[in-house]
Amino acid sequence: MIFDTYKKPFPSLTGYYWGMYFVFEPLSLLGPLFTVFFDKSKGTSWFYNELVPLNDNPGPLHDRSIMVVWQLVNSYVLLACALTIAYTNIRDLTTRDLVSQEKRVGFILALLSLGDITHLLATVVALPEHLRFDPGAWNGMLHGQINFVIVLLVGRLAWFLGIGRQSYYFTAKQATPGRSGQKA
Repeated sequence: MIFDTYKKPFPSLTGYYWGMYFVFEPLSLLGPLFTVFFDKSKGTSWFYNELVPLNDNPGPLHDRSIMVVWQLVNSYVLLACALTIAYTNIRDLTTRDLVSQEKRVGFILALLSLGDITHLLATVVALPEHLRFDPGAWNGMLHGQINFVIVLLVGRLAWFLGIGRQSYYFTAKQATPGRSGQKA
């Protein structure tokens, strides 16, 4: 059953990290799918116009704008699927090699951190100047694009520092040469 995948232990992603990156982040990427595809005209227009808050009423979208929104939403869905499949496979294929498991999870989190940074830069640079440093004028979508991505990035960096989790590679104490070869 599909929910069985959430019951198996995942030593490299536990607690907050498991909830945020294995469950919540992929599910949050599916939100726009329901908004856009189940109410094609109003949902697509709402999503498009929420990406950058404006004070005017822009009216109906051009067909090209609708296509761009649908392609963006498709990218979100593909990312959600890729993350879920990657994390599940890493967990299932490295159950006895936790160092390897942590290295692979770290690779994914490093790539996503890079994506967080470029997303933040692109969002801030592309924002109209009057909105750039006026968070009070931002809507929920823009707060999500900036503040939620910062939360994701800080959490990923905390994972690399071993905060709140058992580390098997990145912050694990290395064995001293000449000793038993066991990790401390």
